[in-house]
Amino acid sequence: MDRLLDRLSTGPRWLAGDGVAQAVIGCLKRSEQAGFCELGDWVIMPNHVHLIVRPHVELPRWVSGLKRESAVEANRVLDRIGSFWAHGYHDRLIRDRDEEFRIRRYIDNNPVKAGLCSDPADWPYGSANVVHAGTHVRMTCER
Repeated sequence: MDRLLDRLSTGPRWLAGDGVAQAVIGCLKRSEQAGFCELGDWVIMPNHVHLIVRPHVELPRWVSGLKRESAVEANRVLDRIGSFWAHGYHDRLIRDRDEEFRIRRYIDNNPVKAGLCSDPADWPYGSANVVHAGTHVRMTCER
């Protein structure tokens, strides 16, 4: 599925713009600062987002709030109205540290696999860049 998303030449790629990507990142950070979640690794791709999150409210409620707030911000940046995100989302429960490590690596390397950069730390819209800069502490699985 991600290979398909990364290679799509049609459809909206609104997240590719710096203003929109930064708006979504701001929403993620504000959600964490407000105590709604604990944010793990994340990456904003041109047409989708990957993240590890430990929500402090029900996951559907958290996702709905994030999508609502980020859609308003993104549409403001794009000077448009209307739907921004696709309906629904895909989630996966991380059961142990090995799985968490594999998923983190996948998230960090997603822009590299998509041909957007050669090193995860070079992609400006991901936690690998923020970790490299020393301003993000990685959340870890408790098991």
